[in-house]
Amino acid sequence: MNIFKGIFDFFFPPLCHICDRRLSSKEIVVCERCFSKIIPASNHDKILKKLKYLDDIKGYGIYSFPLDEIIHLFKYYGRISLSKKLGMFLEIVYNTYYSREKIEFIVPVPLHPTRKRERGYNQSLLLSKELSNRIKIPVSLNLKRIRYTTTQTLLSEKDREKNIKNAFKSKGSFKGTILLIDDVSTTGHTLDDCARALKEAGAERVISLVVATAS
Repeated sequence: MNIFKGIFDFFFPPLCHICDRRLSSKEIVVCERCFSKIIPASNHDKILKKLKYLDDIKGYGIYSFPLDEIIHLFKYYGRISLSKKLGMFLEIVYNTYYSREKIEFIVPVPLHPTRKRERGYNQSLLLSKELSNRIKIPVSLNLKRIRYTTTQTLLSEKDREKNIKNAFKSKGSFKGTILLIDDVSTTGHTLDDCARALKEAGAERVISLVVATAS
């Protein structure tokens, strides 16, 4: 089987989905050169100051090229193998900001069952599992999305807040500090409503890690 794969790769070498450069044997989907062009996220307070329930948020990079394309591949085009690289990014941010926090659970932002059937997987859950394997904190799936919402992408910030309000509920109790995981946060309203539901279920503090933020 490996022989046939080697022959196939020789005549049809795998290419980077971003720049079409030939991938090395250690590269998957996207080349390291493209990953190196990600702009680090910095202005987390710009998101946080508009929110009511989320205590802190940190991201790896800015949601611009090439990170936006990488996340699209992961989120909408089934390139779930990218979860390992993106999970590594989350671990880097965790080690920088949250390694001294006593975190009870990692919680992925849930998809509505209808959206999950459409997509086939929850990208935030894949990231959470990858991070859990790295930092040895368990994942809880008690947070549920109880209301189907239209995509936030094309909505104004005010409409995003209204669209996502009371969309989440916990099916179990929490305590202490919870680490909330998502792929992207632009306005932060989805994370904030998740934090509301987690605190209503007993969490004292909710912090968040995302792969990309707006700035």
